[in-house]
Amino acid sequence: MLLKQELEQLPEAIRNELMACGKTAVYQPGDWLPDVASGFAGVRYIEDGEVTVFAVHHTKRIELRRCGKGEFIGVRTMFSPDSHPSIIWLAEDELTCIEFDPRDVMQLMQQPDGFELRQILERAARERDYGILMALHPLFKTLPRQERHQLLAAAHPIALLPNEALMQHKSENEMLYLISRGRVEVTKEGLFLAEREMGDVIGEISVLDEQQASTADVVARGWCEVLAFPGALIRELCDQNINFKDELNRLREVRA
Repeated sequence: MLLKQELEQLPEAIRNELMACGKTAVYQPGDWLPDVASGFAGVRYIEDGEVTVFAVHHTKRIELRRCGKGEFIGVRTMFSPDSHPSIIWLAEDELTCIEFDPRDVMQLMQQPDGFELRQILERAARERDYGILMALHPLFKTLPRQERHQLLAAAHPIALLPNEALMQHKSENEMLYLISRGRVEVTKEGLFLAEREMGDVIGEISVLDEQQASTADVVARGWCEVLAFPGALIRELCDQNINFKDELNRLREVRA
């Protein structure tokens, strides 16, 4: 469900208060929309026009997708203005949008009837985080956007406490994991192998073969969150997309 559709299901009073906070802004083709660096870290609703969304990754601008009429942008930035990679938006044509000051939105969410608004926006922010990490990873970049969305819809986040095990050597594993927060340590029989951090994929060796157990212990170092993708769907996508399968095999061979 689109964020707009979720917000339309809010009680009318809180929805009206939210819209009353907004101010109309117009941008010309080629304009970069003000971002955190420019002092704006709020949410925008596109009334007309299109923007291209870029991630600033290692000083490079990587195109993620386009957004148009009826879509919200900036939700992730509002909740995590210092998150990486940072996101910027380019107006592709004359753009009219409603801009919401983050202080006004945060104040609304703290009201007794603003709890549902906060749930909706926080969930949207997390989903944008996952989507960006997937779009930047060489494995998921091989998939068309629709298949990435299908994969994301089938995934679920797992929160790990410090020193909690995600995988254990020789235990069954039926998931591919994308680290969305924190980092993990990979060991085998007490020997340190590697440290994986936000944006890294783990579990690729065992998930490609339904009969193969985990080849190492994977333990959270500090608070950590991973996004878990069903192994059956990963193998199905391998059958449908040779580039996805080749990249997953390449990843497995590098780490085997």
